[in-house]
Amino acid sequence: MNTARAYQHVRRLDTTDPRYQQAIIALIFNLQKRELFAATVYGILAKRQKDVSNRSILEQVASVELKHQATLEQLTQRSATISRLKVMIFLLASRILGYTFVLKMMEKKITFPMDNFIKSLLIDYDAHFEEWFLEEEKHEQMLLKTLDEARLRYISSMVLGLNDALIEITATLAGFSLSMSNNRMIWIAGMILGVSATLSMAASEYLSNRSENNPKALQAALLCGLTYVFVTMMLLLPYFIFPVDAKMLAVSWMLVIAFFIILIFNFYLSITKDLSFKKRFSEMLIISTVITMISFGVGYLADNYLNTSNL
Repeated sequence: MNTARAYQHVRRLDTTDPRYQQAIIALIFNLQKRELFAATVYGILAKRQKDVSNRSILEQVASVELKHQATLEQLTQRSATISRLKVMIFLLASRILGYTFVLKMMEKKITFPMDNFIKSLLIDYDAHFEEWFLEEEKHEQMLLKTLDEARLRYISSMVLGLNDALIEITATLAGFSLSMSNNRMIWIAGMILGVSATLSMAASEYLSNRSENNPKALQAALLCGLTYVFVTMMLLLPYFIFPVDAKMLAVSWMLVIAFFIILIFNFYLSITKDLSFKKRFSEMLIISTVITMISFGVGYLADNYLNTSNL
């Protein structure tokens, strides 16, 4: 019985119904598989860690998860197995997005959400679950919060580079789209702007960190600059690949790309830094939209009153 069907059964069926008992066991078994999966991922990540403190933390969390898995196995009387492919996907994600992102994803139980109704049912079924849930909420979260991943120390530099590139480049390209004659000119102008703005942002970030006596000022500046370059290249891509006279098609795709960059980055930030996704996403989207609309207006006025598209 899968998790969705088991969830429906425990909500709808009477406790005397045989299917109710099967549904409870199915939910416990899914928890068991989740704990085994988490223990496996934590264990592999621990072996990869060069930092002794981080390795020790991950080993402790893996040990807790294995203990939980063994407790659940006694209730289900079944041995759980996990998907090797799923483990590989999570490990690959940890290399690309950082292990903190992957661990926080598992901490938040996104792959198997637990609401208060299910928790109360399981506690009624076996009193050990109360201790189990308390340990989940306190011990593991406490350990994970002590992890120190190098890339997250520079998250403010990433935010600065991404926010500035999104707002400045998106707005500028929107204005260019109404004031320049074709996509090739817009792409060239955008490239010149992007390169100069990247150097300016990186230099400003370096000087800012140096003024605060940050020994990692150069790394922060490089990350800020690289983030700016990445966002700029992504936003310029439609102007490069679409026909020179398809300005509206290019600007439409540029806005779609900007939307997904805002979406993905804010989701990443909300997971790794425990921030509100909806608040940050809506805030950045509104600011970017308003400034882009103003730039459209400026481009429209430039084209109509200065005839810039025919220059």
